[in-house]
Amino acid sequence: MTTNNNTPATINTALSALLLALGFNAMAEQVKTERDAERLARYARVIVRNSPADKRATLSRLFAAAGLRIA
Repeated sequence: MTTNNNTPATINTALSALLLALGFNAMAEQVKTERDAERLARYARVIVRNSPADKRATLSRLFAAAGLRIA
């Protein structure tokens, strides 16, 4: 996966896009520069908690695969 400017996508980019889709615009900007794993996991938890119920398990698995501990 790459971003529009052909740079490799990062977990930050993915988290930002999901937060933006959920309407958390300020958080979407903040997560772009975050490097702390625990803080990234907090953003992931916000995404899972605010996503449709039928998407939560899939998102949780994807975040776990990316190394984010959300449980």
